[in-house]
Amino acid sequence: MMSSDYVNFLQDLKANIPKIPNAHSPLQYIIENELISSDGLIIGCGVETAVTTNYIAKNINSNRIVYGFDSFEGLPEDWTPRPIKKR
Repeated sequence: MMSSDYVNFLQDLKANIPKIPNAHSPLQYIIENELISSDGLIIGCGVETAVTTNYIAKNINSNRIVYGFDSFEGLPEDWTPRPIKKR
């Protein structure tokens, strides 16, 4: 049985987390509120088709380069319940 403190914590946490309608919403929030540091590298790892990497590059308010890396070899083990598309 969960303690009432933990239940209250979860309820408070849930009340303060905005709804996320799609995969880019968290990034959109971060970019719109300028929560990305103005210095340092922006790197995406395991980018596959670079959809998220390109989204970041097109939407940040700077001339910074966004670097994306991928081995294109897949993961060492099956970690998802749905089939993974093979290339």
